[in-house]
Amino acid sequence: MPDSEVKIAEDPEVGDAPSKPVQEAGGSSLGGKHAEQENDDAAVLGRPFLFGACLLASAAAALSASSVASCKFAQVTYVGGARETTTITQVGLFRYWEPRIETCLSYHEDGQGFFLVDKVSQGFGIAAAALGGFALIIMLARAIDPCGGCGGAMRKWWCTSWFLLLISAICQALTFLFYRGTNETGEDGLLICNPYYSTCSLGAGAIMSIVALVLYFFLAMAISAKLILSR
Repeated sequence: MPDSEVKIAEDPEVGDAPSKPVQEAGGSSLGGKHAEQENDDAAVLGRPFLFGACLLASAAAALSASSVASCKFAQVTYVGGARETTTITQVGLFRYWEPRIETCLSYHEDGQGFFLVDKVSQGFGIAAAALGGFALIIMLARAIDPCGGCGGAMRKWWCTSWFLLLISAICQALTFLFYRGTNETGEDGLLICNPYYSTCSLGAGAIMSIVALVLYFFLAMAISAKLILSR
């Protein structure tokens, strides 16, 4: 009897021994799946959001670049003697519309020395288009291969896109410094949109710039909200 009692007592212990590693292995497997989902853009953000964001980012980057290249960023109405100085009434950041030959020309080709190239607006325009393009590349890469080489970097990449889009929106807004006026009447500081000799209104390029600005800002806020809600 004592021998049988010992055996009965030992059997459950032997039976319980392998059950613990099985449970631990199962827990490890569940933890691995959870970690993988945390790094999967599609699982965290949703595929509709991924492709919708890429579509809007593509439109924003295209509009941003088009606004910079446009020769019709502003419609110019001249006042006083300036009305007889030139026939050019549509100007852009880098080019202007020449109505006599119906084409866009770079400012260095005008031969008049009348226009002052606005380097500040040009710089912000280039920055907006370039940064928006970088954000788009990151977003497309993450959408095409949502967990390619994740390594816990999903949030890092989308935070980078958010930052680039936000800076792009700010730079896009600053392209409208093109419309700033100055009261200087000397020979050294006259800008195109100057109350001394002209007034400017929105052209086709400016409208594209406004739409790009709205899209950049909307995307930045949408990505921020998604990342916060998915924590």
